Amino acid sequence: HFEIRTEFKGRRVVVLFTPDEIILNQLKRFNPARITIS
Repeated sequence: HFEIRTEFKGRRVVVLFTPDEIILNQLKRFNPARITIS
């Protein structure tokens, strides 16, 4: 799975989901500097 760690309004948000390139690309466009994939 993908584990997306980002910050939203000062809170750490972790989103887990099955691989989906469209969602992944949208998240990268949203905030690429704070996203890590493991």
